[in-house]
Amino acid sequence: MANNLRKYKYTDKPATSKTSGGTPSNKTSSTSEMDEQVKQQTGMMTDIKTELLLSVKAEMTKLFQTEFKSIMAEEFNGVKSELQAVRQEIASNTSALRSDLDLIRTTVSDMERGLSGCSDDITELQNTVRKLEENVQSLQEKCLDMEGRMRRSNIRLLNVAEVDGSSTPTSVSKLIKEVLKMDKDVLIDRSHRTLQVKRADGKPRAIVAKLHYYQDCVEILRLARESGPLQHKGSTILIFPDYPPSIARARSAFNEVRKLLRGWDGVHYGLLYPARLRITYKGKDKQFQDAIEAMAYVKDNIL
Repeated sequence: MANNLRKYKYTDKPATSKTSGGTPSNKTSSTSEMDEQVKQQTGMMTDIKTELLLSVKAEMTKLFQTEFKSIMAEEFNGVKSELQAVRQEIASNTSALRSDLDLIRTTVSDMERGLSGCSDDITELQNTVRKLEENVQSLQEKCLDMEGRMRRSNIRLLNVAEVDGSSTPTSVSKLIKEVLKMDKDVLIDRSHRTLQVKRADGKPRAIVAKLHYYQDCVEILRLARESGPLQHKGSTILIFPDYPPSIARARSAFNEVRKLLRGWDGVHYGLLYPARLRITYKGKDKQFQDAIEAMAYVKDNIL
């Protein structure tokens, strides 16, 4: 900048004419020269200002560039170090993730093998359970059949006053002979009251009696059906077969249907062992194991 300023020369006074006492034309010429010098100085000042501005601008540009480069270099170094740290962290995390992934793959493979074995075991167990269910069902049916056959010679008496000695075989045999007006004594092997708790209303518990002869059981049940209500000491005695509880519940499901059919002409019905309702109507026999189906048939075809 100093070198640029040295080429300019400064004057304080305008140049005057060397002659004295000149004419008006000389004065005019001097004035013109002064104006020209003023213009030249003004132009020089403008050029100086321009040169100064350009120099300052160039110096400021260089300074800004230098500062910007240093700042950017520092920032770049910081970013670079941060990127390196992030890269290292990512590398370490990637290594950990790979090890975890390998462990997961191993675990999944072990689980697949275990599940495959479990699936085979479950299939085998299902087959075994299915066979066991079939066996249990068959055994239940056999047990129920055996229980029913063991109770074939049993009868159940209801509404017999619960007093001392009323449930002995001798007392039961005498009671049956009296209420059914039989000519012979009935041989009873054993008899007892049911094991349920005494009722709060004082109603006597049922008596279960095992007859020695099956023919006597059949005869007693036939007479009880045909004789109508059986009276003994002011009580209505009821005599029923002694069925297993499950069969008794299944047979009682047909009570409503039997009530509807009772008294209808041309209709014959009866319960077959273990729990089948047979209806004979207009020469056709129908057997039902479901009380709902039997009720629908009776309502649609008989009633």
